[in-house]
Amino acid sequence: MQMGIDLIYTERRRQIDEEGWTAEKDDRYNDGSLSLAAICFATPFRIYIKDELANGPVFFDPWPWDQQFDKRFDYGERRYNPGNSVPDPSSYSPEERLDLLVKSGALIAAEIDLFSSRNKEIAAQYFENIKKSFKQDNPWCNSCKEEHCCVDPDGTCEMITVYLEAKNSEE
Repeated sequence: MQMGIDLIYTERRRQIDEEGWTAEKDDRYNDGSLSLAAICFATPFRIYIKDELANGPVFFDPWPWDQQFDKRFDYGERRYNPGNSVPDPSSYSPEERLDLLVKSGALIAAEIDLFSSRNKEIAAQYFENIKKSFKQDNPWCNSCKEEHCCVDPDGTCEMITVYLEAKNSEE
């Protein structure tokens, strides 16, 4: 099963429905900050940006927005970190790491949507090129695009069945 895409989709829907991060609101972030935030969430180690000042180099965390939006501080005692240092990603539990990866994926999806809305022709052509790569003569299932997926005895793609069951349970 493709759990990653389902988790990212669900998180993106939550961001839109519960937090109000609609395409119109995201449109204000055409400076790449959605991608930068996604990188901060996804990285398995601390990353810094180097800036040269008159008295020497300064290194700082690339988080693009106010710290109140930085979910890396949301776990346990790290939330009350007295300094501005970012929690060490290697200290996250597996559940925390997964949560940040899912949030990162949802931010990338938002960035792709923002890019696509501003570059409709490029996005449409890219999408068509991707669809063309899935032809009858490849080993991928024509329904779910999984390589050699497990097809149910009735000939139905198992991935599509799981997806439809999940979708129907949401309604």
